[in-house]
Amino acid sequence: MQLIVHDNDRPARELLAAGWPESWRGVADSNWVGDPEKRSFRVDPSGNETDRWQTLRYTHFVPQPADWNDLLDDRPLKTPMPQVVRDEYAYNMRITKGHSHTEGSQKFPTSHDGYAEYWVGDLTLTCELHPESAKGEIQLELVEGIRKYRCRFDLATGQAQLSYPAEMGRDNDDDVVLLGPAFESKLTPGKAHQVRFCNVDDRLVVWVDGEIRQSVEMDLDPASIYQAVAPSSQAETPEDRSPIAVSVRGAAVRVAHLLIERDTYYTDRLNSMKVATEFELNDYEDDNEDQFLMLGDNSPRSNDGRGWREPYSVPRKLLIGKAFCIYWPHAVPFLNNGKGYPGKQYHEEFDQSATPIPRISVPFVPQVGRMKRIW
Repeated sequence: MQLIVHDNDRPARELLAAGWPESWRGVADSNWVGDPEKRSFRVDPSGNETDRWQTLRYTHFVPQPADWNDLLDDRPLKTPMPQVVRDEYAYNMRITKGHSHTEGSQKFPTSHDGYAEYWVGDLTLTCELHPESAKGEIQLELVEGIRKYRCRFDLATGQAQLSYPAEMGRDNDDDVVLLGPAFESKLTPGKAHQVRFCNVDDRLVVWVDGEIRQSVEMDLDPASIYQAVAPSSQAETPEDRSPIAVSVRGAAVRVAHLLIERDTYYTDRLNSMKVATEFELNDYEDDNEDQFLMLGDNSPRSNDGRGWREPYSVPRKLLIGKAFCIYWPHAVPFLNNGKGYPGKQYHEEFDQSATPIPRISVPFVPQVGRMKRIW
């Protein structure tokens, strides 16, 4: 279950116009050129520069309520400090424009209980790669603590390889740990491809145009071919503040539609209460009695199996169906500057003093375009 960290196609343009830094930038001395309107980047090295890597790197800048209030009051924005990716849930933060309107002001609340707490290193990069010729290399990088997982595409041979630099070695082409065999990338020069590189639950996966091209699992078992990092050794580093990169060597490449997602981080606290951390699930001879732990998409606030009484689980016989269509997506209000007029309101269960939230705003139109079968 993936949650959006940063969508480069949908930036906070008001912040950028006021001087907020772009999250994707070419590192020093690189030749990456960005198009702020098309939200794309292109590099075309020449001469002696064809032998060195040209790196476009993502840095995690997170605007705070104070930054939005500075913007609204026409005050200069403070230079943000890079942060690690944390288990942030936008729907818990209460700092959206819609929420500020419900308060009857243009100010964003500066205190709430929705701040992220835990570092999340399991990330996924999705982007469009457009190599212009059959020469050179493209390398995608996902940083997680002491590991830098990489997927390198050789445009001349059409092959790709997963690897990471040896922890005790030098960060060069000769001192790497290969993960799995080389594989056919299916990247065609002169054509744009959607590429997805994922590091989740000690598994690396590469998709090209929706097709899995490589998948490698790592394990803590000493006998495993590919070793995972022990939890006791896994901790955030300064490099986790800029955890994703696209590098090119000896090739002209255009990159667009950069999207970063993170894994859902399930904690041992639910609605500020301590919950169980170990769950025993049974696989019975009678399949109807097999047990399943139910997990919601909002780790801090989902009323899921972590907070239930023993046995914490649901038997298979109670799983009565499978969702097959999206029938009623969230409706879109209109009039009143696109906000509609609030109907019946409610307070969040754990914050009765907060501004009431509309259950529905009228008039509205259904999102017919999102109604569809999903299998």
